[in-house]
Formats: sequence, C-alpha cells, structure tokens
Amino acid sequence: MKKIILLFTFVASALISFGQSATADPAGFTADDEVTITINTTGTGLDGYTGDVYVWTWAIRTNGLPNLDAPTNSNPAGAGQAAAKMTRSETNPNIYTITFTPSEFYGVPAVQFDKIGILAKGADWSNGQTADFVIEVEPPVFESPVIRIFPTEFSADDVVTIFYDTKLEENAEMKAVGEYYLLTSIGGTNGEDDLDPNDYYKPIGEETKLMAVGNGVFRISFVPSRFFDLAEGDVIGQLLYLIQNQSGTLTNPPAGFEILKKDVRVKAN
Repeated sequence: MKKIILLFTFVASALISFGQSATADPAGFTADDEVTITINTTGTGLDGYTGDVYVWTWAIRTNGLPNLDAPTNSNPAGAGQAAAKMTRSETNPNIYTITFTPSEFYGVPAVQFDKIGILAKGADWSNGQTADFVIEVEPPVFESPVIRIFPTEFSADDVVTIFYDTKLEENAEMKAVGEYYLLTSIGGTNGEDDLDPNDYYKPIGEETKLMAVGNGVFRISFVPSRFFDLAEGDVIGQLLYLIQNQSGTLTNPPAGFEILKKDVRVKAN
C-alpha cells in the first residue's frame, strides 16, 4: 500500500522540526471509510509530553461551504472529548494514532468535503501542539445497484444497453418520476488531444429517453459511435452516464457524486 504525501501548513517553520508528520492508513480513503491517522510529535511542543493527547480536526469543505470543526473540538479537553483522545505508541512515546470515519466524526455527508485538517494537542493549548496537517480525501465512489450496463465490455461499435431498475431506487422522489432520461457523454482522444466531455453531452430529449420494459425496469440501447456526434479522428475511450428526470433536478447517482464511467474497448485495426 503506497503512502500518501501530505501537505503541511507550518505555523512557524523556523521552530518546527522535520520530525513531525502525519500519515493515513489506508493511504487512499473516502470520507465514508474508516481511517487511522498517525501523528509523529517529534520536534513539536508535544515532544516528550506524557499527558493525554487529543486530536483537533476540521472538515475542509467543497462548493464554497465554510470549514467545519469536529464536534469534539473543545478546549480544554476533558471527558466530553473521549472520542478525540489519541493512543500513544508503546514503543515510541512521540507517536499517536486515532481511528475514525470522517463523515461520522464531523457529522456531514461525505460529498461535502474533500480534505481534512488535523493537529495533535495536549488537553489544553498551553500543554503544546503540532503544526496543522492537511490530508486529501478521495471523492466518494457511487456503485449504483440501480443502474446496469450490458455488455460489461464493449467497443464503440457495439450495441450498449443501460438498464435502470426503479425497484432498487432509494430516493422516493426519483422512484416516483416515471419518465427517465440518460445524461451521457464520452471521453477519449482525437489522436492529438483528449476529448472534452463538455463538447459531447447529448441533449435531453426523445433520443435519450429510457423505455419502460416492465416490473419497474427502464432501458435505453445505442451504438456509441453512432449515438454521439464525432469528428473525424475522434476515438471513444470512455462512456460517461447517469439517469435523471427530464429537468435534471433528480439524478442517479445523486447530486455530489461523480458521473458513472465505463471504459470503452478500442478495437484492433
């Protein structure tokens, strides 16, 4: 498992040793995954500290939302901050760990933040602290049980069918819509540059409307090379897609998640 490189925000670089660090295990995680953060306090105000150490952490939020402190952020720390208490290593008293699931720890959905800020501190600020660390959080992955694509491997010249099963839809509003449309585009290359998906989105209309096939299932079939308006030399390398109501106010995957992506096999010449 590779180790991520973290961005450090130095409060006073002349006074901070390069011994301090923070790492995450697993190195790549989403806000809905359990992660263990390890902080090395060597060269900080906590170097050699023997009292209880607590994590002070905040969600660095997306879409212009303000950063959000964890509910456990309180000074001085006491019994109410038990969830933020770090575990000191038995072999190195300057190594501390804490395990948590970010979205639960901050109390906000995973789609609302893509970084976490974190530091270690004593029960009171006067006991010492580390520098701030910023750790990247991977975007949440939406593996839809509602949408299926067939065949699972295909080229741009094959017939592709996308199925949408409303019986498995968890959003009651989306489930009740009754008419569904495919929002879709492509990625790929023209031999010199990567294709911009924004140039290939299909307009919502009769051509993108799914057909009801019974028992709550809808589908749409198409041949990618004919469905999209391709320029000479364009090669489709990826299909991007989601299901929506006609206005786009309701979607699967839900708002905040990335559009679904499927690699398109390039046929040999």
